[in-house]
Formats: sequence, C-alpha cells, structure tokens
Amino acid sequence: MAFNWKGLFIVDEEAERLAAAQKASEPIAKPAEPAKTSFPVDSKPNIQPQINVNFNTNNEAFTEVLAVYEKGFDSLNQDGYDFFELYKSVMAVGADNPQSYQMAFAMGKSIKPDLSKSFLLEKAKVYVSEIEKVHAKYADVGNKKRNDLIGQQSAEKSNLNSTIKNLESQIAQLQAQLSKAKSDLSEIDNKYVSPIKEMDEKIGANNKAKETILNSIQKIINGINQNL
Repeated sequence: MAFNWKGLFIVDEEAERLAAAQKASEPIAKPAEPAKTSFPVDSKPNIQPQINVNFNTNNEAFTEVLAVYEKGFDSLNQDGYDFFELYKSVMAVGADNPQSYQMAFAMGKSIKPDLSKSFLLEKAKVYVSEIEKVHAKYADVGNKKRNDLIGQQSAEKSNLNSTIKNLESQIAQLQAQLSKAKSDLSEIDNKYVSPIKEMDEKIGANNKAKETILNSIQKIINGINQNL
C-alpha cells in the first residue's frame, strides 16, 4: 500500500505557479508529475534537530499523521502469523489485560505451531525499524521546509536592513522610500509567524505520531516479556 505525504509538508507549488503564469499571461507547460513516496521508506535521510512543539493530541495535524502511520503499519504486515497479528489481537482485547497476550499467543500457535516469544520479539524489531525509517524521512522533509522559511525570512530582513541603511544616507527627497522599507521590515515577523507555526505543528505531529505508535508497540513488547 502506498501513501503520498506530499501535502503534509510541501505547499502546492503547482497551483502557485499556474496562478502566477495566468496573471502574467504566459503559456503554461505542465511539469512532470513528482514521484510518489511509499511506506515504508528505505532511504537514510539527514535528520535535522527535532522541533519541540507543545500541542494537544486532538490537533488535526496529529490525527492525520497518526492515521497515516497506522495505515503504513498495516501495510508492513507479512504473510503468516507474526508480531503484527498478535499486536492487533492484543490491542483489540486490551493491551493492559495479561490474558489477552495468552489468548493471542494461543491463537497464533494454532496457526503457526512453531510460534515462539523470541520470534515475536524479533519481528517486533522489524516493525519498529521500518516506522523509525519513515519518521526520519518526513522529519527531514519538515525540517528542511522550516529551514527554508527561516532562511527566506532572514534574507528578506537582511535585504531590507541594507535598503534602510542606504536610504538613511541619502537626502530628504528619499525619505518616503526609507519609511516604506522600515514599514516592510516591521511586518516581516508577522508574515512568517503563521507558516512557521504551521510547520512546527506538522513536525511536532510527525514526532508525536511516531512516539504514539511506538509506545503502543513497546507496550505489546513489554506485555510479551511479562506474560509469555
């Protein structure tokens, strides 16, 4: 099963390009469709520092990302009875109920007679590893987009400060231009507050979704260790 996360961290640059071209009455050439990203991801991204965002788990971004993680986790399921089936069975009955582990294990033994605790734990490591890969991939995407926004903000501030310095050295007739540049500079932070906050929430949702699904997996692993 494939999942396209493009809308999570990447703005609709195609729509912006079409609008700009239409305004300028330029002919529009449709660009090549970007490659879709599938879950899991095997690449090894360059992970940026994590962004600490305090947000409610009812946050829409978190709900959306967690749903994708859960669907991605489902897509990792392999043939036969392994950790995935036990995880689903235990979660359905209750992860805090010791009997749910015994029941799930007994059911698994009826399907796979050689099922063992060590086999389940080894398979759990595989699922954890794949989810970590996906999280790293999209953490990198989100951080790069956020850094791009901050870089644009810094560049605009630098350019406007330079403009201000030059205007201040000129005669009174340039006072109107100087005032305009100062006004623009004062609005830069407000311009970037909303998009940076939105990106922080999405990065935080990605981190929290990974943490949530891994915590549930770890609970099952602990349950296996305690109850099997």
